[in-house]
Amino acid sequence: MNHKKCACLYFTAAVQRRTSMLFHHVYDESIDVNAKSAVIALLQEICSETNDGIHSNAPNLFGDLIAKMKRLDTGKMMQVYTAVNGGRICSNLRGK
Repeated sequence: MNHKKCACLYFTAAVQRRTSMLFHHVYDESIDVNAKSAVIALLQEICSETNDGIHSNAPNLFGDLIAKMKRLDTGKMMQVYTAVNGGRICSNLRGK
């Protein structure tokens, strides 16, 4: 039997809260008038942070992105989608 030594630290974190995987918008214009620019800025940050690989802060950034996206109305969500697909956001990752 071949045993490999590992200097690993394993831990489990308790689940703090459970939530549905369904995407529920909480759109209200009074909540955040800059929601679209906040989403775009966070997408750019995620792209730059993950350019050379996925790091430990990626799940937190993704969670923040989802929270900010929930504040977008349908029109602004489509504008962000179009910007990402058109290469205006995270253009350095095109073709990877």
